[in-house]
Amino acid sequence: MNLDLSPTNLTILVIVVLVTLYICVQSCLRSGLKKATIVTECLRFLLILLATLTLFQPTFVTEHEPEGQSVIKILIDDSNSMTTVDIPQGDTLISRAALVESAALAKPETWNIQTEKVSVEVDLFAAGESDALTASDDAASKESDPFRSATNLDYALDRIASSPGEVRAVVLVSDGDWNTGGSPSRSARKLRQLEIPVHTIATGNPTALPDLALVDFDLPALTVIGKALRIPFAIKSTLTTPIDTEVTISLPDGDERTVPLQIPAGGYQDSAITWEPQEVGSFEITVQVPEHPDEQVSTNNSLTLPIRVRHESLNVLLVDSYPRWEYRFTRNAFMRDPGVTVNTVLLHPDIQGKGEGAGYLEAFPSSEKLSKYDVIFLGDVGIGEGQLTPENAEDLAQLVRNHAAGLVLLPGFRGYQSSFADSPLEELLPVELDLAEPKGVRSATPESILLTTAGQKSLLTKLDSNEESNIDIWNALPGFNWHASTVRARPNTNVLAVHKTKTNRFGRLPLIVTRTFGTGKVLFVGTDAAWRWRRGVEDRFHYRFWSQMVRWMSYQRTMASTDGMRVIFSPDRPRAGDTVNLLVNVMDSSGEPLQNGTVSTQVLMPSGKTKTLSLKSDGEQSWGLFRASFVADEGGVVKMTTTCRETGGKLETQFDVIGAPLEQIGQPARLAVLSEISAITQGQATQAHQDDLDSLLDTLRAIPPPEPLQQYHQLWSHPLWAIALIILLGVFWTARKLQGLI
Repeated sequence: MNLDLSPTNLTILVIVVLVTLYICVQSCLRSGLKKATIVTECLRFLLILLATLTLFQPTFVTEHEPEGQSVIKILIDDSNSMTTVDIPQGDTLISRAALVESAALAKPETWNIQTEKVSVEVDLFAAGESDALTASDDAASKESDPFRSATNLDYALDRIASSPGEVRAVVLVSDGDWNTGGSPSRSARKLRQLEIPVHTIATGNPTALPDLALVDFDLPALTVIGKALRIPFAIKSTLTTPIDTEVTISLPDGDERTVPLQIPAGGYQDSAITWEPQEVGSFEITVQVPEHPDEQVSTNNSLTLPIRVRHESLNVLLVDSYPRWEYRFTRNAFMRDPGVTVNTVLLHPDIQGKGEGAGYLEAFPSSEKLSKYDVIFLGDVGIGEGQLTPENAEDLAQLVRNHAAGLVLLPGFRGYQSSFADSPLEELLPVELDLAEPKGVRSATPESILLTTAGQKSLLTKLDSNEESNIDIWNALPGFNWHASTVRARPNTNVLAVHKTKTNRFGRLPLIVTRTFGTGKVLFVGTDAAWRWRRGVEDRFHYRFWSQMVRWMSYQRTMASTDGMRVIFSPDRPRAGDTVNLLVNVMDSSGEPLQNGTVSTQVLMPSGKTKTLSLKSDGEQSWGLFRASFVADEGGVVKMTTTCRETGGKLETQFDVIGAPLEQIGQPARLAVLSEISAITQGQATQAHQDDLDSLLDTLRAIPPPEPLQQYHQLWSHPLWAIALIILLGVFWTARKLQGLI
């Protein structure tokens, strides 16, 4: 029996016993030591003693041997990274999986600790999305299972932490490379709370294998016939010596380009070529680096990506207050561009009448007509009498936010754009304007633009395919004598160019800034002198700048469209496992945005599986925008069919998913991950060597047997205890009454 023998309880017991004993003795003496009185007082003493003992919480404890066996769980990493050949064995190298096999770590008898009370269970794990394979599964079934294409250490450990049962210890055999799921330290902390140690056996070399790898080859999903396309690529080397090599790019027209590269030891080198497609259709482009004699992984030396070439038809709207030089040359450039249809609104707020000529509009378009434009240029124009109305500004904001249109802001020295500060266009501005100087800043001598680091890398400011030559061109461009007065770029913007000399407390004044707003893009150009870039070279730089810019701004909007419906998806070239965000613009028969409707998309995956998505409207202010998302979990061509019940519209489109696996072969083992898991759970971190295994076996054998199960029977709170006290109390008072004491 267990009793709560605290000092307080013992003190109370002594006091109560002494007082009760004194009272009982005195009562017996007064009665002349009558037998009936002595029996009654003994009953009183017993009753008070039992009542006082209740404070000690008397409890009977019984022990039972646990049923079943204690379990030691052996988790074997069976992902593709375990096929990396980087473990020396004699004069050769073997794979990490071969090491596990040669040491027979996946066989329960290897552990030699099984007894009547201890059993060993072996499980293979990898991605975690499907049930774990067992060591008895045949090699063919494991090879064909996508389960092995990623590693989820957290999932493997969490399965045990969530349902530990009789598990007393875990042995984790892995290279520590995890690339999906949460951090394994999370589930390790759960196992620590359960007092289940995780002993790790590390496989693999923490040093990368000698390798040349194509690590960066990025193409847009779509391009336009006759327009130059920049194809970037990069090579990473883990070789110990610098090398000279030639990268081969195979283009759709049968042309092969070779680019010589000098790659430093353990270094990285990037480059690019420019290709101008001459035929519409679906093609493939391959980049390949030759295998080096010293490299041990050749599966990452080439990559092929699909690309679709199409005709182009962009609708551009130019809006300005008067025909300044920037307006004239920009309009002329787009008029000569066969892929662009340009319309113009020239407001002339100071005089009666509007600009007239080819492509001129009598007034700013209504919301229905505005929706057809892919990019809108707002020059030195504002909100006020004879200019834009607040309704026009709201229509422009909605077009950019919900219909993926582009908005270009080209302020001028009249300072009309300062009126945007109190309009629906204010939240679109990429920069904070200095309202104290709305008409900008003039200078008597030409000033220069300076590209930022982002601008040097951006496709938008590429006036030459060579990066160094491009910087030289920007440094040599004719200067400007006026610029908009800006304070700073706003958060979440991309500053491509700044004023070369002028600064304020925020740094150099931003002049070319881009940002994403809703589904569309906004560009701010703070000078009106791009037309001067034509000096001595005609349209070479001026036209290229605006041509690249307008196509970049309209790229997503023109992915796939038909009358009354437009489909936008991002990223435009996802990788397997990425989430694809799908946006659909729907117009009704009158050209108005559809506010409420039933829009659905059927997604056909490369394997033939289908997913049906019900797109949700963004509400009354959505301007016909519906959205959904799904996971592109397979590499290959994904086909989508989008329909709208109310309009009967139907649009079919497709895009390519890069099936690059998460699991990479040849990467260094991440031994620090395994050490952290062992440290958190108070386990033992070892290598897959016989001496270490013997030590681990001794540790596992030393695990004490499970403690007997204890069952507690609390007498003090049992109903029978209370009943016994009540019965004794009744007998005591009855005895006193029979003696005439009551």
